[in-house]
Amino acid sequence: RYGVSRIFLATDSEDVKRQFERLPDFSVTSLPGLDRQTFESDLYIEFRVQMKLVDRKTVTHSSFLDLFLLAECDYFVGTLSSAFSAVVLELSIAQKGYFPPFISLDIPWRPFRPFEP
Repeated sequence: RYGVSRIFLATDSEDVKRQFERLPDFSVTSLPGLDRQTFESDLYIEFRVQMKLVDRKTVTHSSFLDLFLLAECDYFVGTLSSAFSAVVLELSIAQKGYFPPFISLDIPWRPFRPFEP
């Protein structure tokens, strides 16, 4: 419908990456040289950084690269229950000046609101 043929994939899962790479008619790109096993865990990445189970520099660099590259995309598919995905969409809107076509796989988009104690 939209003529999409190239996908920038930001995932922590090597299995998901392999599944996308097998899709016909799509060219899939993700951060090169990234050991995705570093990110696969039931523990939140923030906790693993605090416990020094993962290298915080690697996590920081890959997170910012994913964030800024995703915000440049023409379309966005993500889980908006994730603060990371929500920030990607908000940044994309701010950069473009309009809502790009997007799909949330879980909850609808809602604007960030100030914290109310």
